[in-house]
Amino acid sequence: MNQAKFNIIVLLILFSLNLLAFLPTVKGDFIWDDRDLILDNPLIQSSSFLKSVLFSPFDVLTTDIETGKKFAEQTHFYRPLILSSYWLDFQVWGFNPAGFHLTNIFIHMVCAILLFFIAVGFGFERIYALFSAILFSLYPLHFENTAWISGRTDLLSFLFAAVAVLFFLRYLKRNTGANLLCSSFFFFLSLLSKENCILLPAIFFLILLRDDKPLKRALAVMAPYLVSLAIWLVIRQLVLKPTALQVSWQAIQNFFSLVGFYTFKSLFPFHLSISIESQDIFSNTLFLALGLAVLAGLVALGVLIILKKGRGIVSQAIAAFYLLLIPSAAIVFVDTARSMAAWRFLYAPSAVLMGLLAYCLTKIIKSRDLQVAIVVLLGLVYVSELYPKNIVFGQKEKDFWVHMENIERESLLVQLNAAAALLFVDENKALSIYNHILEKQEGQSRYTDYQTMIQENLAAYYSTRGDFQKAKYYYECVLKRGKPSNIEFHFNYATFLSLTEEQARAKSIVADLLLRNPGNHKCLSMSAKFYIRLKEYEKAVPLLKEDYRLFNTSESLHLLKLLKAN
Repeated sequence: MNQAKFNIIVLLILFSLNLLAFLPTVKGDFIWDDRDLILDNPLIQSSSFLKSVLFSPFDVLTTDIETGKKFAEQTHFYRPLILSSYWLDFQVWGFNPAGFHLTNIFIHMVCAILLFFIAVGFGFERIYALFSAILFSLYPLHFENTAWISGRTDLLSFLFAAVAVLFFLRYLKRNTGANLLCSSFFFFLSLLSKENCILLPAIFFLILLRDDKPLKRALAVMAPYLVSLAIWLVIRQLVLKPTALQVSWQAIQNFFSLVGFYTFKSLFPFHLSISIESQDIFSNTLFLALGLAVLAGLVALGVLIILKKGRGIVSQAIAAFYLLLIPSAAIVFVDTARSMAAWRFLYAPSAVLMGLLAYCLTKIIKSRDLQVAIVVLLGLVYVSELYPKNIVFGQKEKDFWVHMENIERESLLVQLNAAAALLFVDENKALSIYNHILEKQEGQSRYTDYQTMIQENLAAYYSTRGDFQKAKYYYECVLKRGKPSNIEFHFNYATFLSLTEEQARAKSIVADLLLRNPGNHKCLSMSAKFYIRLKEYEKAVPLLKEDYRLFNTSESLHLLKLLKAN
């Protein structure tokens, strides 16, 4: 079979496999972070998006740090290309989640195809390169990347990094500066998507050493990548506020525990929860021991590479795997990060692992039929773990939380969200989950934060049910502590006051929020809805108009049309 026909067959196989495996997710809703990053993100709907996206932070939390002080923006990440991908989806699909899910599936499919051509570029036979791409497509840990819209960060980052690898391989063969510049440019795009492939140039450097390139020449080849990295760092520094790093013995220990956990789960990607509770990893001495063993192995591998005795494919692949894994594990040193551990962080390292798995398979087993049989069997085993997770994500948001199984295995934040949804379905079960969260956090640094969030949820829930006595108790608990977790709390409290015949006080709170947060999308939108509930439409209309003028939000336009029609 000629090369062109084989490539067409490869494309059809990968297209079919990815579509069948992830098709259940298309029915899914916007879930969890999707709401903050997409639905409630005014930048996505803003008419000035293209002008402002390059200098806009990715993750913005509006929080009340101290009572009486202005809400502060806590920015953690700079990922303009992810925001751009959401904006493009919005232009095509509006807020139809099916379109966003299809984009994720398409990106994952393209990543698998790129992995096939990368494997060919490294000298794999095409059938073995196909094995790598098939296993990568169905690898169980990828459910979070592809099934969850917000998991797109690692997808897009890897896509651009993979293109950078292809151009680097072209550079090695043709020694043309254009290919090197293209490679460094796509490395830059990868950084603009997510920073997890930041050590990709180090992998290229190891490849140059493997090919016995002179050290000066290898360092010169790194120059374009260092320029791309420097430009990214400068822009990132301009956009984001400085992030304090938490460097302590505990953080270092947590880092190695996380490396050990990721190593174990990469090799045995089964019995997966939807989310990961990082504290369970950090308290596990086995993961710490494995992480330290990995460190010792990498040091030994580094010595062998320097001595020119460890430059084979296997050793290079192991080094590449950890160079792609380490940036995700290093998030433990960022004290304000939301997720210390997540399956989606292993997307890029898994590409190396699947390539290495296919390589070892072809070296150990000589029978082509047996190789195909093993790949098919392993693919089916992977699908048995992957497919049920895709079905879970292929639900409406409420059903996703309410019907979540084995909730005790999930992270505390997921348990918190599930309990909030369960309050309206099974109050006793929700309260038991809240008690479990507080028991697990007792004595921990974030105990007060979880206690506050739980009391906020209970206050809003009992207010909605009309049990104002309980609602008042929980609102007062939060206010006495003086640190509500978000701006919504204040609007919920104002609504509660308006329902308990304290409208003057409620209006005063909303007026104060508007005064302290001028031009804030959430503040304008929620203030307008507050006045609509009070049927004071003359106050709501100017707020909706201002929100639409600043952010071009479809919700505000819809409400304006409804008010005009009535």
